[in-house]
Amino acid sequence: MSNPDHVVLAAGAITFVGGYAQQGGYPDNGTEAIIGTIGLTIIAAGLKDTRVAPLVNAFAWLFLLVAVYASVPGLHASFKVASKKGKK
Repeated sequence: MSNPDHVVLAAGAITFVGGYAQQGGYPDNGTEAIIGTIGLTIIAAGLKDTRVAPLVNAFAWLFLLVAVYASVPGLHASFKVASKKGKK
C-alpha cells in the first residue's frame, strides 16, 4: 500500500500546477494551497500507522482524484492556447 502522505503531496502539487496553468502565473490562492498541502501531508504522515490508516489512505486517494479532476480543464486550456500561438 502506498504512503498517504506522498499521495497528498502529489495532489497538492497537481492542484498548484493546475492553478498556475489556469491563471498564467502564480495563482491567487497559491500560498493557501501550499500551506494546506503541507498541513494535510503532516496529518497524513502522523496517522499512517494508526487504526484509521485505511481511512486516511482512502482520503488521500480521493484528494488526488479531485485534484486531477479540477486541474485537467485548466491544463487543457493552457495547452490549447500555447499550441495556437505556435501555429502562426
